Order: sequence, then structure tokens, then C-alpha cells
Amino acid sequence: MRGKEKKNCVDMNIWMASIMLSVMGAVVLYSASAYYCSIRSYCNYDTTYFLKRQALFMLAGFGVMILSRYFDYTFLELVAWPLYWIGILCIFLLLLFGVEVNGAVRWLKLGPVQFQVAEIIKITVILALSCFIQKHWRSLGKPKMTIWLWMIGAFPAGLIYLISSDFSSAVVIMGIDFLISFTSARTEKMHLLAGAGVILAAVVYVLRIALYLPTPAELEGWKFRDVRIAVFLKPELYAENRGYQTIQGLMAVGTGGLLGRGLGNSLQKYSLPEPHTDMIISVMIEETGLFGFLMFAILLSFLLYQILRTAANAEDLFGRAAATGIFSHIATQALINLAVNVSLMPNTGLPLPFLSYGGTSITLLLAELALVLSIDRYHQGEILRRELRKMRNFRILRGEVENKESMEKKKQEEKKYRKNA
Repeated sequence: MRGKEKKNCVDMNIWMASIMLSVMGAVVLYSASAYYCSIRSYCNYDTTYFLKRQALFMLAGFGVMILSRYFDYTFLELVAWPLYWIGILCIFLLLLFGVEVNGAVRWLKLGPVQFQVAEIIKITVILALSCFIQKHWRSLGKPKMTIWLWMIGAFPAGLIYLISSDFSSAVVIMGIDFLISFTSARTEKMHLLAGAGVILAAVVYVLRIALYLPTPAELEGWKFRDVRIAVFLKPELYAENRGYQTIQGLMAVGTGGLLGRGLGNSLQKYSLPEPHTDMIISVMIEETGLFGFLMFAILLSFLLYQILRTAANAEDLFGRAAATGIFSHIATQALINLAVNVSLMPNTGLPLPFLSYGGTSITLLLAELALVLSIDRYHQGEILRRELRKMRNFRILRGEVENKESMEKKKQEEKKYRKNA
């Protein structure tokens, strides 16, 4: 009975947080995109264009979550590597069928279907790493195995960066890889050294640009990544061109106050180039203030806690690593997006989970939560089976004791009868 109550608790918590975050995302998306859609021909001048499309993808994702009740996640261990190599193939297909958006080829169009390849890669890397950990668990303490774990993520991350120029998604993939391997490989010193090396290299790279900041005219001749770092270091210097979006986002955050201007009353959404994507949290804070942001942060943190709880209770290493990877994906992407919006990191173009517009992103996000639900249900099923085995063993033992007592009593009666005879 206790197992059933616990199952309902975890299951309902994930569903409740997912639904509330999705509804919040739909409201904020409509508020942020209504004006943008009303002046765009490809949106048919329909203020609800993005909202309706996002709602369809949400329904598809929730459908997958419902179907997870009948799905055994251990099946994914059999198809993890084929899915991984299909993801790699999709990256190469970008060279032939890729769709360019804002100077980067991140979308793959195959007939009527169009999706963002990096979102597919994130989940396939999680599954491949989980499968590798489950198969080679005896050797996880060896440095060689840690290097293999890193390579599983580094290979598609490198391809994503080289072919689609999607550096931010490559960083998220490596972040997922690093956190899964750190929690599974038992080579903490190796991870700490690697992490310190990456941080040191990033600091040196940023300092090199900080010492020789270009003028707005010189900035146009710089490399794309260097431009973003220069704008991050001093956005006001480039406020008229490259720093415009950062400045507008900071203004939106700064004017939100405690309760905000009210839903639909944002002023900066008319200035932001694409207020419905990676800068949507700035619009949300301007309209709902600190109160709205804290509601979102608490709900997202609550959901992440439930995912961690599922990872800790998973019955096998595959389930534990998969749930850890999903936690890493959502947490890393959310933290990077929030850091970008308050100018703690260079602009990366990453969507914010549940809020930013993106069909591939929201569908696969909810599919990942479906996997978490499946892992938790399997664990609760195992608890119930163990309890049933204990009850059966207890009944057998009790029956044996009763039989033994009955036999002893019968022997004593026979002995007494013979003595009297």
C-alpha cells in the first residue's frame, strides 16, 4: 500500500509540474508573440499562430507521456545505439537538406517534416551513454572508460558545431555528457581536472578579447564567436547593432519590478528581434515581475527534484543514467538561458524549457519526462513485486511452521494413545 501511495505521489508531481509549466509557457508565449505574429506574412498575420502550433506539439508530447504507462523503458537499451547513429546521420543530412535560419543551418527538412537536429542528438546521447554505462559498469572506475564516455558526447557535439555552427547546443551536449559521466564513472579527480582545464581555457579566451575590444566598426570583421563575447563584455558599446538585443533584454528585466507591468503590457517585446524564443524570459519578467519569475523557477526546480528522485531510486544503471541525463539537459539549458538574459553569459540562442517557442524542443522535452515516468513506474513495480515475494515467503514459512506444529501434535497424540493402550 505504501508503494502505491509513493507511486501516485511521484507520478502526480511530475504530471502536475509539467502541466503547470506548459500552461504558463503557453500564456507567456502568446503574450510575447502576438504582436510579432500580427506583422509577419508567414504567420498569416494571425496573433495566435505560434500559440496554436506550440499547443499541437504540447498535445503530442503529453500523448507520449500518457502512452509511457504502457511502455517499459528497458526496451530503449536495445535501440539506444541505432538511435545514436541515426542522430549522427541526421547531422550529415544537414549538408543536403538543411534549412538556414539566422545564418545557421540547424533545421533538417525531410519532405513535410522539419525538426531541429540538435534536440534529437541530446536525447540520443543520453540513451547511448546510459546503455554504455549499463554494459560496462564493472570498468567504470578506469580512466579509459571515462574517455570513452566523453567521446560518445564529443563526437556528435563536434559535428553539430562544425556542420550547423550551433555552438550553444554543442555546449549543452557536452554538459550532459560531463554530468552523466561525473555521477557514474567514479573518476572524480579526472573530471575535476578536465572541468578546471575547460574553465581556465574559457577565461583566457575571454580575457584575450577583453584586452583588445574592437570599435563598433571593427567588430564587423571579427569572427562570429568573438563578436558575441565582445558584445557580452560591453553591450552598451555596440548598442546600435550587435548589442541591441542584449540591451533591450536587460531593460525588460530591469523594469519588471515585483509584480511587473501586467500580462500583454510589455514594451520591450516590440523592440526585441524574436521575443518568443531565447529572450522570452525577459518579456515574462517585464510583464509578471519577480513574482512570475519565482513561480516559474519554483515549478521548474520542483520538477527537477522529482527527476533527481527518480534517478536515485532507479532499479538499474541504465535508468539512473538516463534520468540523470534528462535532469542535466533541462537544468543546463535553463541555467544558460537565464544567464544569457541577465548578461552573465554571451548570447547563445538556446530555448528556455517550457517557455520558448519550438515544436521539436517541447515535444522531445515532454518525451524525456515520459521516460522519467516509465523509470519511476518500473521502480514502483519492483517495490510491489518485492513486497509480494516477502508476503509469499512469509505465508510459506508460516504454513511450514503450522504443519510442523500439527505433525508434532499428532505424534504426541499417537504416543499418548500407544502408552494408554
